[in-house]
Amino acid sequence: MLKNINESRKQQLEELESFTNAINEKIANIVETLGWTVESVTNMDKEYLTCPYDPSHRLTEKSLNDHLASCQWKAEGYGKLDVPLSEPFFPTDSPLCIKIDKQLQEQILKKAKEQNPAMQIGMGERLVPRTSDRIVIDFTRDERKAIYDYVIANTAKPNIGEDITNINNL
Repeated sequence: MLKNINESRKQQLEELESFTNAINEKIANIVETLGWTVESVTNMDKEYLTCPYDPSHRLTEKSLNDHLASCQWKAEGYGKLDVPLSEPFFPTDSPLCIKIDKQLQEQILKKAKEQNPAMQIGMGERLVPRTSDRIVIDFTRDERKAIYDYVIANTAKPNIGEDITNINNL
C-alpha cells in the first residue's frame, strides 16, 4: 500500500511539473510577444512608483515622465484625437511670450470680473485649457476676451521700425 501511495505521489509530482513547465512556456511566449523579458516581469527588486493621476498605475522611475504626460492628458478628459495647443517658440521668460498657469488664469478672470461685474462667468473651477476646442467650450465669450486683453496688454510689441507714414517727411 505504501508503494501505491509513493507511486501515486510520484505521478502527481510529474503531472504538476509538466503543468508548471507548460505554463512557464506560455508565460514566456506571452512576455516575448509583448517585447518584454521574463526577468523584467519577475524582478521585484525594482522600486515602483504610484501614478498621481491613477493609483492603479505602478511604474518604474525610468518610465515615469512619459507616463505622467499621457496620463495627465487622459485624466483631464482629453483623448487621442485631441490636438494640443502648440508650445511657444520663444522661451517662457521672453517678453514676447506669456505662459498662463492656473493661478494667473484665476487672477485674470477675477480682475476682469471686478472691473466688469456684468461679465459672464462660467461655472466651477477650470483647468488651463490644452486645446483650442477646450478654450471655446470651457470659457464664456467674456472670459476669452478678458484673457485675450491680458495677453495683448502684457506682451511686448516687436519693433517693426519707422512708421511708414513718416517716409514722406524724410
